[in-house]
Amino acid sequence: DGHIYVSEEVMASQMKSPSKPEKSEENLLDQLSDLELNVLELLGRGQNNDEIADKLGLKAKEISSHSAEIRKKLKLKTDNALIRYAVCWIETGVV
Repeated sequence: DGHIYVSEEVMASQMKSPSKPEKSEENLLDQLSDLELNVLELLGRGQNNDEIADKLGLKAKEISSHSAEIRKKLKLKTDNALIRYAVCWIETGVV
């Protein structure tokens, strides 16, 4: 149905997060290109690199490169951190 399901542990950690993004977090998102924002949105909606590539008319390897660049710009260390960030951003508007 297009819903993202996360464990209680992830939701609990989200509840401990601040309710509003800080200015620095907003500025980090401003650094992303339109394509990178599209990739971030699709990751947050649970799509994998192949699905995103098909939707955007790119190759999966290009999506992987964009994801790495997004991680770098958002100062995230892992792919899992990127996906968690994307899901929180999509579901709540808060990261």
